[in-house]
Amino acid sequence: AHALGRHHRERGDEPAAEYWLRQSAEQGHVLGAYALADLLEHRADADAERWMRIAAEHGHREAAYRLARTLDRRAAETAADADAAELRTEAEQWYRQAAARGHRRAALHLGAILESRGELKEAGRWYLTSAKDGEPRAACALGFLLRDAGDTESAAVWWLRAAQDGDGNAANALGALHAERGETQTAERWYRAAMDAGDVNGAYNLALLCAEQGRTSQAEQWYRRAAYAGHREAANALAVLLLQVGDTAGAEPWFSKAAEAGSVDAAFNLGILYAGRDMTAEALRWYERAAAAGHTEAALQVGIARLRAGDEQEAERHLRCAAGGGSAEAAYRLATVLDARRPPAPAHELGESAVHEKTECEEWYERAATQGHRRAQVRVGMLAAARGDVVEAARWYRTAAEA
Repeated sequence: AHALGRHHRERGDEPAAEYWLRQSAEQGHVLGAYALADLLEHRADADAERWMRIAAEHGHREAAYRLARTLDRRAAETAADADAAELRTEAEQWYRQAAARGHRRAALHLGAILESRGELKEAGRWYLTSAKDGEPRAACALGFLLRDAGDTESAAVWWLRAAQDGDGNAANALGALHAERGETQTAERWYRAAMDAGDVNGAYNLALLCAEQGRTSQAEQWYRRAAYAGHREAANALAVLLLQVGDTAGAEPWFSKAAEAGSVDAAFNLGILYAGRDMTAEALRWYERAAAAGHTEAALQVGIARLRAGDEQEAERHLRCAAGGGSAEAAYRLATVLDARRPPAPAHELGESAVHEKTECEEWYERAATQGHRRAQVRVGMLAAARGDVVEAARWYRTAAEA
């Protein structure tokens, strides 16, 4: 019945194929159940999953893998976290069963799940199993695990194996490795191999390499190639390059394209572009977009804008984000906002010791000061002098004067 079903499907007679495959599946034939599931899935029939599950439960490794993929996709589309987690757990079980029976793509997916959970040792074992069975993506992933563990030489071996099998990501990794070593010709060769494998990152990385070497026209060529293929960071880099040569009109659409595609840097750069034209509202819109995605300097600009508008609460929120991200200017401005709110401290004579507990604004001034912010250094000195700590005051005044 299974053979007859396959025969009719190969001839394009799906009704006859379904009849005989169903006969085979209902008699407990695992290949019949899988073939029926495949036919029904091709037609988007809801009964496909039931037969795929039956085949998987009877040890069919491809059925187990495909069932896991179905559950994974459903988890991604499920809004409820608990339901999605349950689907992912079941998917992992089927990946594991398929991988244990030698399914290399199942081993790859299982390795990725384990790596995302931080179970790197077991992830590496499944990547290795999959890679040895000829899966280039697993060889590439194994290379990254080894690199992160500090074993660059072994990583390069697996990247080479994956790249030779057509994995563009591995070719890019080899290019980056050789670029770090100063072997630019070899790096360029691997970036080109990545492009040949259809990986747009190859063009972007090649552009970065050319830009570092001062080969601006070639950098622009490769940025354009990557940008036209949808690489958002290449679009942003192309816009920056055009801006550097004075082509503002040419830069703006690329900034816009990159920002709309989700480039945080491009959103910030658009903000700078509009601010330079005194288009304050438009600049603020893009700064806010970049700040919402965690861009430190954008958060600083939003904070400054909100301070000017008199919205101290929103200003403080954005300045805290920027200061927490390492901006010395944001730390200083946040300190000034907090400083303006605190009651005046009692004065002390110079050299007079006093028990003093630092306020939050002092902590932010000191953070900005230690990052080299001159006005913060002066303010820290003034605060030290006000509490009678002449040595500390002198130290900060001297630091500010020497900056």
